[in-house]
Amino acid sequence: KEKKMGATSSTPTDIYNVTVSQVLDSANKKKLVKVRGSDKVGDALKILHENQILSAPVLDDKDRWKKGFFAMDDVIIHLARVCKATITSGDVQSFHIKTDHLEEICMRRRYFHQETVNDVLGRHRAQTQLLSIKKNRPVSEAFHMFAAGVQRITVMRHNHIIGVLTQSAILKWLAEDTSRLGHLAHEKAENLGIPWHRVIKINCSLSTIDAVELMHDKCVFSLPLIDDDGKLVAHLSMSDFKSLILKDEDFTDLLLPVHVFVKRFHELSNRIDSIISAPSATATIKDVVEILARERIHQMYLINQDGLPTDLISMTNVCYKIFHHARAQSAW
Repeated sequence: KEKKMGATSSTPTDIYNVTVSQVLDSANKKKLVKVRGSDKVGDALKILHENQILSAPVLDDKDRWKKGFFAMDDVIIHLARVCKATITSGDVQSFHIKTDHLEEICMRRRYFHQETVNDVLGRHRAQTQLLSIKKNRPVSEAFHMFAAGVQRITVMRHNHIIGVLTQSAILKWLAEDTSRLGHLAHEKAENLGIPWHRVIKINCSLSTIDAVELMHDKCVFSLPLIDDDGKLVAHLSMSDFKSLILKDEDFTDLLLPVHVFVKRFHELSNRIDSIISAPSATATIKDVVEILARERIHQMYLINQDGLPTDLISMTNVCYKIFHHARAQSAW
């Protein structure tokens, strides 16, 4: 049994005392961005890039919500499928982009961009968990969902979608006033995330399509890139694949070493570094919240004094810590 109001000021009490609509109003100053099920994947991806978001609710042609999101994780799954589909060009068949000639690569690019959002959601719907919440509910309920790994929740009023609450919005709200963390703000961030030895990694010299297939097979949507000595050299995330619409490329970039692919995207988008980190010896939860919110990223590293990663921390890890700490502190 939990208290819904009035826990002590040293704990993250606001998750019980603040409503979803208050957080949504604080974090999201922009108009709700939507895509249509009839939109081409390339056009929908462009909408995500232009609005600097990773997902958008999908509407039908009568502006009704189709109970789905188009998100960058759908893009990764769609890309993996397109790159290993059988392509026939004249008398030649290719079963993977690695065996393509230029003509087949161009065909894959057109296929990737021209399929509709409805086509993609129809194939991947089983992998998507769709949850909603009413705007007047305490934000603790959203934290509960985010702690379980949910990335986004629709906010409803009278059965109409009025907004989308994301993990990013929650972290932005916390960073605006870190006193909301209570004494968790000064707790060390070590052991908050996944220990480095358990993190799925890929060698930076492997091709980008190898990384895409690993992300698809392991159901992860970011990867640390390491060299032959095991040193962390870059970080591949879902947002890096927005480069598929940043220039008129022909998908040959997918055959590049993955660290080169990441570097090219960062050059196109004027980003400096793909590795965002904090010192493991001193970093606090407050530091992590502020860095994730400021850099607009979903994951970061803790680094030891030798410059080696010790942990990978995600927004889900932060939400889990805050929710379970607050629930334990507010229980009778």
